[in-house]
Amino acid sequence: MGFDKDLNLAWAQTKAQTIKMISELRGVSAEQAEKLMPTVSDCRVSQVVNIKKGTHCLTPKNRRETEDMERPTKETSKYLVSHAKDADLNKAMDAASMGMIKMLENDKKIARLDAYGLASVAMDCRVGAMSDTEKNVHCLMPKSIWVKQ
Repeated sequence: MGFDKDLNLAWAQTKAQTIKMISELRGVSAEQAEKLMPTVSDCRVSQVVNIKKGTHCLTPKNRRETEDMERPTKETSKYLVSHAKDADLNKAMDAASMGMIKMLENDKKIARLDAYGLASVAMDCRVGAMSDTEKNVHCLMPKSIWVKQ
């Protein structure tokens, strides 16, 4: 986990802790653990509405135990999706989350304030490919929210 006013710094903390944990759990070097991280860790944005922003990674002890690590860039059968990339993780997160709010307004005809409220409780933002020059954020909203029970 990592927390900071700057999402880039929160990510740096999360990445360092996750690499350390993978290295220790799997008995590999830090360099090897860093290469493994994108394939075995499910990293997500924890919070962005408070002053402190956060990221976290879930890494199973057993490589076969995987959660839903899908990182779509467009709508799927299960999710509404907004995706953004930028050199600054804060900007990528802002663009992806605002993209979802606008999608809810336009496609689902939800009032802006209601769209913001729904996004704040039901949107799942996932950390995608990360490099020095490009950070990717994938925000997903389950379509099951609109299915009558």
